[in-house]
Amino acid sequence: GNFGGIGAEVILDRGTLLVRRVLADTPAARAGLQNGDRILMIDGTPVAGNSLDESVSLLRGKPGTEVTVSMKRGEQAPTDIIIARAILEISPVEGRLIGDDTVYL
Repeated sequence: GNFGGIGAEVILDRGTLLVRRVLADTPAARAGLQNGDRILMIDGTPVAGNSLDESVSLLRGKPGTEVTVSMKRGEQAPTDIIIARAILEISPVEGRLIGDDTVYL
């Protein structure tokens, strides 16, 4: 399938969104978001108190529009990054070639 988003898998953890995985070659990766970052606010709206679905819906949107994410990495002070949403093509199966004639799925 596809949708407009930033290209990061997140979970709700201790009142913030924890970035579990930044997908390669996506707006989130190009903006510098990394696995393990914590998202505190989305477009000025605090994540604390929101459900996972509510927060994810704030990250998704019309391709080409921007979203401002306030994030924290480790012990660093929170910082804002601007991410332009894009159409994300999500494959239901991931794989890689191992050797000349073997694929790992």
